[in-house]
Amino acid sequence: GACQRLRHPPRMADLVDTAAGCVGATACTLGGLPFDVAKARLQAGGAGHAYSGLADCLLTTARTEGALALYRGMVPALSSALAENSVGITVQRSLRRALGVDDGGQRPSVGTELGLGAVTGVFTSVAICPFEVLKVRLQLNHDLVDAGPAALLRELRSLVGSEGLSGLYRGIGSLVCR
Repeated sequence: GACQRLRHPPRMADLVDTAAGCVGATACTLGGLPFDVAKARLQAGGAGHAYSGLADCLLTTARTEGALALYRGMVPALSSALAENSVGITVQRSLRRALGVDDGGQRPSVGTELGLGAVTGVFTSVAICPFEVLKVRLQLNHDLVDAGPAALLRELRSLVGSEGLSGLYRGIGSLVCR
C-alpha cells in the first residue's frame, strides 16, 4: 500500500530534481534579494525612511549604507530558498510515490493535485518560517553594520531570548496561506 511505497528510496531523478531546485534557489536569491530588501523597507515605511519608490529605495540604501546592505539577510534568505525547494520537492515526490501517481502513471485528478500542493505548502512553510522571520528582521535594521553570520546569530539570540522559539514562527499562518 501507500506505506510500502514510502519506503522505496528516492530515485536518481528525484535527487537531480532536488539539486536543480537548489541551484535555482541560489540564483533566484542572489538576483532577487536586493528587491526583497527594498520590498521589506517600502512596506515597513516610517522611521524617517520615506522612499519615493523602488529605484529610490535601492539607490538610497546603496548610497547611505553601502551596496552590501541590499544583500542584508542573505544567509537566512538563501537558507529559506534552499529549504523550500528541497523540502517541497522531497515531500511532493514522496506523496506522489505513496499515492502511486509518480512519473509515467495515470494523471492525478485536479483535487489530488490541489491536495498535494496544499500538504507540500504546509511542510515548506514550517521549514522556511524561521529563516523568513530572521531575514526580515535583518532587512529592516537600518543601523546594522555587520550583516554577516555574526549579525544573524545576534538576531537569533535576541529573538529567542525575548520571545522563545515561538518567535521564529511569527507569521506562520500567513506563510501557509501564501
